[in-house]
Amino acid sequence: MKFSIPKLLLVSSLFFAHSIPTMAGIVMTGTRVIFPAQNTEKTIQLQNKENQPYLVQVWLDSGDQNSTPENTRSPFLANPQIFKINPNQGQIVRIIFTGDKTQLPQDRESLFFLNFSEIPAIKNQDTDSNKLMVVFKNRLKVLYRPTNLPDSSSNISKHLSASLKQQANRKVIELKNDSAYYANILSVNIKDTNSSQQSFSNKTIAPFSTMQWEVKPSTSSSSQIQIDLVNDYGATVSFNLPLSNP
Repeated sequence: MKFSIPKLLLVSSLFFAHSIPTMAGIVMTGTRVIFPAQNTEKTIQLQNKENQPYLVQVWLDSGDQNSTPENTRSPFLANPQIFKINPNQGQIVRIIFTGDKTQLPQDRESLFFLNFSEIPAIKNQDTDSNKLMVVFKNRLKVLYRPTNLPDSSSNISKHLSASLKQQANRKVIELKNDSAYYANILSVNIKDTNSSQQSFSNKTIAPFSTMQWEVKPSTSSSSQIQIDLVNDYGATVSFNLPLSNP
């Protein structure tokens, strides 16, 4: 087997904006990277779960999901940036901070993203055939965490509040994050007296910010809100929030 990069470039550009980790062969240990401000680098582990080798390329960005290794802007550098992982083998990658820490907020987390694309090997006899080669891109959060932030990320549920508001002819719920940490929400479910509704899933609320969404007219202050958060270790934390009606 070998890698035929020139024939894959066009196809890979079509798939760079998508992430399908359940179908991908390369996985990372953990679901996010927490980067303490006192560190200059952090290592991550990538693992090839398939029976064929992959060529992997790694880069970080500041929020542009269409970034590429050539045009990305980020205060982080991955080393190595491109490498081969043999079947059922792993690779350590160093994430190195190369920016100016004074240019980042010191009273809250900052969000960046780690990208890694994976190109499967092709058999020698398939080199000249017209086959579609899918290149997967995985995209994960990198949370830059300053020192001496108040409280702990494990207590973020204590700093979330929900309120029901009337806006013109519709009702909305406002979820407020009063903490210095990003709230990584897996799902929000609202249970009324006779029904339930899933408001949204896979959202992130930045520190000291709010998020609003429209809800059913039957929603009232007696409705129950269940929130599933993803913590630093990728585990789900479920809890209920009271719904205030100012």
